[in-house]
Amino acid sequence: MSAAEILREIWRCWTGRIALILLIIQLCLAVWVVVSTDYAALSRKYLDETAWLGEYPRAVPPCWAVPHHADIIQLKLNTSTMKPEIVEKRQVGRYTRYVVKWSYQFEYKGHALPSDTLLLLVVKRLPDLKAYKLEVKLLRPDNSTVAILAKTPITKEYVVVVGIGGAKGKPKPVALNTLPSDDPVYRSIVDSVSPLIGDEKLLTELGPGKLLWAGRGGKALLGTYEISVVASFYVKGQPSSDTNLSKYTSVYLEMQTLGNCYGLMGTDSVGRPIELGILIGLPWSFVISFYVTFLTTMIGGFYGILAAFASGWRAELLMRIADTVYSIPLLPILIVVVIVTRSYSIWLILTTMVALLWVGPVVVVRSMALQIKSQPYIEAAKAIGASNARILFRYVLPQILPYLVALMVLGIPDPIIIEAALAFLGLSDPTVPTWGKMLEWAWKEHAVLNGWWWSFLFPGLALTVFCATFLMLGRALEPIVAPKLKSR
Repeated sequence: MSAAEILREIWRCWTGRIALILLIIQLCLAVWVVVSTDYAALSRKYLDETAWLGEYPRAVPPCWAVPHHADIIQLKLNTSTMKPEIVEKRQVGRYTRYVVKWSYQFEYKGHALPSDTLLLLVVKRLPDLKAYKLEVKLLRPDNSTVAILAKTPITKEYVVVVGIGGAKGKPKPVALNTLPSDDPVYRSIVDSVSPLIGDEKLLTELGPGKLLWAGRGGKALLGTYEISVVASFYVKGQPSSDTNLSKYTSVYLEMQTLGNCYGLMGTDSVGRPIELGILIGLPWSFVISFYVTFLTTMIGGFYGILAAFASGWRAELLMRIADTVYSIPLLPILIVVVIVTRSYSIWLILTTMVALLWVGPVVVVRSMALQIKSQPYIEAAKAIGASNARILFRYVLPQILPYLVALMVLGIPDPIIIEAALAFLGLSDPTVPTWGKMLEWAWKEHAVLNGWWWSFLFPGLALTVFCATFLMLGRALEPIVAPKLKSR
């Protein structure tokens, strides 16, 4: 039967049609993610929890599951390009005291609170300024004022007041809800909003990243906001002009709200998109499944044929070896191998699977080979001097090969499920992004207890669809490998 005839036969069955469509979609997605991206770099980034800080909101559901969306605010203020407001200027002995204010207004239109707020605050100042203090305030639509940063002394020429890094490389914004509760910014925001909110439990639950935008009852506060940066310092002597205060100091403030939802599948606890993880894990699902099932089917098939053509004690020995291997429990052995070797290599895990799963086709293939071996045309071939190799490749293997293909298709789900179970236990390769590892992350971050259903639902659905594709394809192949089933 040609490949075209096989495809037509598969297409006649509704399970075959669904399986072919799903298989084509998954193959196209797997090829696309490998070809169109730097797959190795993307995989390393996805496995690095720190690489996603501030890039996407953390632990948010898919957008279709959220009735109201938060507003995305993105502010980047550099006081060196803004006109300052001189709040105070007075002479104090040999120094001139300045209190300078920079302000900016913006609208918040979202009907839901953001999941968090990113903040970066960097200060540059001349070394000869005295008693430099900085303050950042947020005037809200209800006329309440939130002190994001209380009056804080700035003693160095370059300081990352709020943010991550800065000593080497470019500083990054920090998510306010990740700040420790004793952090000055954390305490300043919570203390400013607590008289309005009142509920201590709600204050802790929302955190400073949400409290900035929360009104009474913890609901989103819509309207016009004004953020103010106030710097006070002493300048030696009497400045000739007040129009060029940027030469004394400059403040860079970056603020961004993170949405309360993301994409079609949401994000996990560190902000990794779930749909991206499923796409990255798809090529490895094909590699794991095809590597193990192809080798186990070929090894088991040839072993079964060899056992059928052997005789006497040799046949008995071969079958007892197969029975012994078949009785070995796979998952406990995999756990022992990983722990004893102290290696989490994916190739060690897959090779161990092959070493224990090859016995699956042996009994069926041996019984088929024995049945073929007893046919009259085989006896006739032997009578005219055909060798065992010719009989094997000319008569036996062509009849068994369709069954081996069907067995391979039906066996494809097994390795990916075993790997997922191993990953769920924390014993998989940490350098390989698989769906099982996504389930492991969901378990470790207590996704079920926290109500983050999307963290485990979508990886589980991906595993289910992948396995169901090949199970339905195997079901569609049954009439081809066993034509008697067509009449049923």
